[in-house]
Formats: sequence, structure tokens, C-alpha cells
Amino acid sequence: MRKGPIIAWSILGTLAGLVVLAFVVLFTGVYDVAASSGHNAFTFWFLSTLSDRSVEVHSASVAGSPPTDSAALHDGFREYDGMCVGCHGAPGVERGPAGKGMMPKPPDLGEQSDLTDREIFWIVDHGIKLAGMPAFGATESDETMWGIVAFVKQLPSMSPAQYSEWRSTYGVEEGHEGEASHTDLGDRTP
Repeated sequence: MRKGPIIAWSILGTLAGLVVLAFVVLFTGVYDVAASSGHNAFTFWFLSTLSDRSVEVHSASVAGSPPTDSAALHDGFREYDGMCVGCHGAPGVERGPAGKGMMPKPPDLGEQSDLTDREIFWIVDHGIKLAGMPAFGATESDETMWGIVAFVKQLPSMSPAQYSEWRSTYGVEEGHEGEASHTDLGDRTP
């Protein structure tokens, strides 16, 4: 007997078996999609790798860079405090209820990251499917998003006292994490 047809039928049988298995998992509801249960190790690895590679590839086309002037950095802080701190937290500021209940947990942006400026911009602009990260590019200008990038890059070096001082200095009231509590943003309030 020739090996070619045997190999071909083996491959087709394996693929058919995988399709049947996928439909069994899909329609029996055996896979738990509850955010409270987390992902198994393989699913977590797969989704993390998929997300990391996608961001790396798609962010390569991002043009621009974070501003270096202090006014843009301060605007980026206000935007971060109003839109991001509820999920990601900040030095001395816990995540809000939504951020605590998300799976996967939003990253703590106060920790050192190997993400490039363009990758952070792309994530803020386009969001991340299945992670609860919204696409702010639909509502925010590139200038605003680059300001957020500039501020996020500062977070790992900030202490809780410094973050609190920025809140006092730049018009964000204590105790309003994730709320639009800016005092001087006018019609730019998120």
C-alpha cells in the first residue's frame, strides 16, 4: 500500500476530529467564560502571545512621538486620571470596581514595561479586544493620546506622594478616580 494516501487520510481525519471537538466545546458550554474564573494556562498564553504580537506588528505604522513639553505631560496626566486610573490604578490609587473585576486584569502601568511609545499609542488608539480596553481613538485626538503616552512613560518613576501632588496641582480632586473631575479642561472633559 502506498504511504501518500494513508498520510493524506490521517491528516484529513485529524482535522475533522479537531473540527468536531471545537463544535462540541462550542455548543455544550463546557468552557467557562466567566471573568471570575480566569483563563487556563494555555488560553492565557495563547491570548497574551496573540495580543503582544498583534500590537507589535500593527504599531509599526504609528507615526509621531510623545510630546516633551510639560503642558502636554500635564494634560496627559489629567486624561489618564480621568479615563484610565479606574481600570489601571496609579501610584497610591487602587483600581476602581470595574478594573478589579476584569479578566485579564488590566496591567499596572506603574510597573516598568517593555512597550514602546508607538505600542502604547496604538493600544490607547485602537484598544484590545477581549480585554475590556476601549479604543480611545474614536473620541480622542492624536495629541491627547500622545499626551497620555508621555504620562504613562512617567508612571513607573512616580511615588504615591508625587501622584497625589500632581492631582492637587493639576486640578484633579482626590477621591474621584475614573471620573471627569477636571477643573480646567473646559469642553475637553472626557
